[in-house]
Parts: sequence; C-alpha cells; structure tokens
Amino acid sequence: MKWLPQWPALLFVAALALVVVAGVLPVEFLFWPACFSLISLCLYGRDKYAAVHNRWRISEATLHFWSLGGGWPGALVGQRLFNHKTSKRPFRTVFWCTVFGNCALIAWCLSDDGRRLVWGAIALAQHWLAQLGVALAAV
Repeated sequence: MKWLPQWPALLFVAALALVVVAGVLPVEFLFWPACFSLISLCLYGRDKYAAVHNRWRISEATLHFWSLGGGWPGALVGQRLFNHKTSKRPFRTVFWCTVFGNCALIAWCLSDDGRRLVWGAIALAQHWLAQLGVALAAV
C-alpha cells in the first residue's frame, strides 16, 4: 500500500510513452522528464540525509523547481522512498501545483505550436551535437 500513491507518476510515464509511440512527439522528448526525475529523486534522498544528520538542507524552492521542470515523478517516488516531505501540508500543496503546472506544459507541447517547438528544438539540439562531434573528431 505504501506505493499506491505512485499511480500519478505511473500514469504520466505511460501517457508520455504512448504519445511517443504514436509519433506525436519524438523519443528524445522523454529524455527531459527522465533526467529531471532522476535528479529530483537524488535531491530528495540528499535532503533526507541532510535532515537526519543535521547538515545543510536543499531549499524547498529547489525541490519545486525540479518538479515543475518535469521531475515530479522522481520527486513523488523520492517522497515515498525516503519518507520525506510527506506530511508538511504547505510543501505538499505547492508540490501538487508544480505537478499540474508541468502537466499543463506537457499538454501544450501536444498542441500544434507546442509540437513544432519540440520537434524544432530537438532538431537544433541534434545539429549542435553533430557539430560538436565533428569538432571533437578534428581535435
């Protein structure tokens, strides 16, 4: 039952995978929330460790930033895994606002304008990476 609250994260990941499989967004689109989720998970673990050992803490604003950016599935797992930030009501309220904000941003990415921006940004990133590869090969 401890993992039952993880259903929003599972649903989010499944929906993103479905959108990518359907070809609406490129597979590279998954890189962003995956990286942000991993970073969020690590930040929650680090903050819990700091809380237990009376060390320098990670600010709530930082945790919310990574959640809003797409790392909320990792943050949700981190909250449950480390039993951290699960009872502080003001934090939880802002956290769920970041979840809805991120979902709204993802929904916008599914619009015509959003898809053009996503596909264009990924094409540009691929171009830059290819140029970097050529430059590194020349060295």
